[in-house]
Amino acid sequence: MKNKFIFLFIVFFMMSVPVEAMGTAKIEFLSEDEIKVGDIFTVDMQLSEIQDTYRGVVSLEGRLSFNSEMLELLSFEGIKEPYRFQMNQKTRKLAALDFTLQNGITDTLTVYQFTFQAKKIGTTVITLNEAKTTDCKEYIDTTVIEKKIQIQEEKEIPKESQEILESCEKEVTPKIEEQVFEDTIIKEDSVEKEIKHQEEKEDDSKEIVENDQVEKNLEENLIRSKPLKEVKVSETKKKKESFFLEKVQKLLSDIFSGIQDLLK
Repeated sequence: MKNKFIFLFIVFFMMSVPVEAMGTAKIEFLSEDEIKVGDIFTVDMQLSEIQDTYRGVVSLEGRLSFNSEMLELLSFEGIKEPYRFQMNQKTRKLAALDFTLQNGITDTLTVYQFTFQAKKIGTTVITLNEAKTTDCKEYIDTTVIEKKIQIQEEKEIPKESQEILESCEKEVTPKIEEQVFEDTIIKEDSVEKEIKHQEEKEDDSKEIVENDQVEKNLEENLIRSKPLKEVKVSETKKKKESFFLEKVQKLLSDIFSGIQDLLK
């Protein structure tokens, strides 16, 4: 009886002590549902619905999973400081850690972005295996939502649509060619007019230059001829003056001789 009482007391005591519930979080992959072979597309890995954690999510790890025959991983990038995100592309193992342990993720956030190229037709799934997240005290109950992607061939144009396109092409092409021909003729006429105008301007300029040259030559000839005339006039004047002086000197000499004769 005594042992039964002690057992009931322990059970009651354990039930009365509050137990802190484990936090929860969700990792989800977001992208297009359908793509075509050869397409390059991105996939976001989002952390959301973070509840009952101590200072948020401070670490994350897991292994990226996808069908490598259908998809090729081209690049990947995690968020920056204070978080450190790393990934081994060969093993596809990724890890993230808040080194401060004080800036844990508490709100919805895209923590990783992957760039893929579609290689083959079919359906593939992108997910995170062995996923683990923690806060500053313990592991967090983590739910992973995978992404299913349908890869299709590039769609061919239906026969009816192809016929419509060909019909439109037959109707539109002659009109386009006619318009291009008209535009070409107009441009050629415009070019010819412009060339003719330029030639007329050049002829006018040439004539003006020739007239200017003629006037310049006349002026130079006048300038050259003027000193010659002046020289001739000056020489004639000097000769006249010399002749006059000779006459005057002779006259004075005769008058002087007559005066001497009278004085004798």
